[in-house]
Amino acid sequence: EAGLYLASLANSKVFFKKDIDTSKLEGIFKSALAAEKDSITFYLGMKDLVPMGTDREKIEEIIKEEMRHIRILGERLAAMKK
Repeated sequence: EAGLYLASLANSKVFFKKDIDTSKLEGIFKSALAAEKDSITFYLGMKDLVPMGTDREKIEEIIKEEMRHIRILGERLAAMKK
């Protein structure tokens, strides 16, 4: 059941080809933000399926890194709008 859950998450949003508007930098940043949010959703689902311990802590580190990426991208997107 856990494997089916992760496969469903991966197939629904995270790892499929996305159409990105590369004609404007704003579109690229927005697409990157969406990809980061999708990956966080995937890793949160994965974390819930991993027993407490070292592996779960590694997943939490990945989530924190993805959240850092969101902050960076958000800051750059906001700076473009000024």
